[in-house]
Amino acid sequence: MKHPDIFGMVYSLSPGLFDVNGILNSRFLTSYQNISEIQKVISEFFNEPNKNEIERYKYLTANLRYGPYDGYLKGFLLAYGSAFCPDASLETPPFFYLPDTSVTVTNINDKQFNCWINGFGGWEEKIKEHHSNLKKINIILDCGINDGWITDGTKYVSKLLEQNQIKVKTLWFDGGHTDKLHIRLKEHMLPSISKYFETQTSN
Repeated sequence: MKHPDIFGMVYSLSPGLFDVNGILNSRFLTSYQNISEIQKVISEFFNEPNKNEIERYKYLTANLRYGPYDGYLKGFLLAYGSAFCPDASLETPPFFYLPDTSVTVTNINDKQFNCWINGFGGWEEKIKEHHSNLKKINIILDCGINDGWITDGTKYVSKLLEQNQIKVKTLWFDGGHTDKLHIRLKEHMLPSISKYFETQTSN
């Protein structure tokens, strides 16, 4: 959105997009078990006095990265917080604001949640701020109709872009988040990107 002269095309497959309720509907953020387990891992590991900060962080990410699907969700929460809600004032990992598990519809706009909302959300303000740049970008959204909050978010952002006279091509397929990944990459994403590059080199 900031450099359309460099990044002239966006092809977002199964995009991480929030609608107005996306932060509440996404399992990785609203599941109390995930958040409490992260807090438990952090507190238990910080009882290891012989490890420095880097060793602690490596241990933390290794424990959240592998394992069953719920482990993946905790790892995703760690990545999301590190990317969108960093807090350099913290003296120990994970160096970001952990969300309050008491979040509800009534307090979702509290200041402490702004970074969590705006990571994948906050699209009305983003479109307003970057409107002229977005009009210069070739935007394609490609999403399964059974992808939960991602489906809802894609519908919302696509409609919002169109309402603001920003051209967007939205593709839908009968599937979820990863079950059609190979087909979508091979038959849609890569050909679309290749075609875009061809038009740019011929101009």
